[in-house]
Amino acid sequence: ALDMSSSNNTNTNTNTTTNMEISLTTPTLKRQKSNVAPVATHTSEIITAVNKHFKIYGTSAAKGTTNATYSALFGVLRALTTVLDGGLDSYLDTLLGYALQCIKDKLNPGLRYDGLLFIYTCLQTHGTDMSTYLPMIQSIVLEIISTNTTNTANTSSKDSSKLIIKALQLIEEMIVMYRPITPGEDKSGGNLDRKLIFDTVYSRLDTNISNSDNIEEKCGIMSCIGVIIASCVDSGDVSVDSVTTILLSRLDNEALRSSVLKTLVTIAQSPLHTVSLLYTNEIITKIITYLQLTNRIWKHYSLVLIDTLIKKSNSNKF
Repeated sequence: ALDMSSSNNTNTNTNTTTNMEISLTTPTLKRQKSNVAPVATHTSEIITAVNKHFKIYGTSAAKGTTNATYSALFGVLRALTTVLDGGLDSYLDTLLGYALQCIKDKLNPGLRYDGLLFIYTCLQTHGTDMSTYLPMIQSIVLEIISTNTTNTANTSSKDSSKLIIKALQLIEEMIVMYRPITPGEDKSGGNLDRKLIFDTVYSRLDTNISNSDNIEEKCGIMSCIGVIIASCVDSGDVSVDSVTTILLSRLDNEALRSSVLKTLVTIAQSPLHTVSLLYTNEIITKIITYLQLTNRIWKHYSLVLIDTLIKKSNSNKF
């Protein structure tokens, strides 16, 4: 018989050594080239090209330039703003001026939307650096929210609703971004009129809910009013009781119930103490009944809401 033990030991040692060598091998890292640097290098050239078109917007010289071209230019600006992550500070004055100019042009609803979308992107990437532009943005956005969604010669009801929904999202972004952290603090430097914003959106909430057939628009209004209350209720700029009455009545509308519950959750999760005033026995009783229904979304928001209220109660915040 052959003695195979020595051979097996040799193979085992060889395999172990090989495995150790493999495990100790340092991987080679290859540096990847960033796409941001080339874009940043040519930013001024891109802006110059954009300026060439927007400077003649609305004039006879722009007759050869279609709305599709301006829409594409806004697309380039949004991409540039996102890629450079707030690197357009030195160009904001000019670019926001173009956006506001297009938003005011009621003959071109598509470009109005593109202008709103660009400002929304700037708020997300440039943050509090946008504070000095808030009065202009607030004025034009509230004007859009106040507009009736009726058909005109140049704007359909669908286009108007689309503009209003984006304007509401813009308001939410501004409210959250400049939300006071401590009582009396104003991160916007006095450039954001929270009471005017609440009154305008509340007016839309009060009339739109019963008059408009656009469910998405109704949901956008309720979402916005929830963010405003959650962020500003301690400032005295909002009226909780009036909103409570409307939200309570809208819980009976199955098409709107999910949005109402989501709005209530937004308010409940606010760090502000006085939001507890919103939750009456009538609202809580309704919420509990939704747990017995088959709709999963209603159950989810109802559970989240009840859980939030219990936690606030235990922490003496309710």
